[in-house]
Amino acid sequence: MKQIYAFERIEEYEKHQNIIQQFTKRLKEYQQILENEYDLTDLPKGVL
Repeated sequence: MKQIYAFERIEEYEKHQNIIQQFTKRLKEYQQILENEYDLTDLPKGVL
C-alpha cells in the first residue's frame, strides 16, 4: 500500500515523521495478517 501525506511545509512533515513511521509499520503488519490469515490478494486502494 502507498501512503500519501499532505503538508504545506517540510517542517510539518518532520514534526510528524515519527508517528508516520509508526503508522507505516503497523499498516505493513496489518497487511501481512490480511495476506496470511484472510488470503488477501488485492490490496485496498486506501485506508482512512
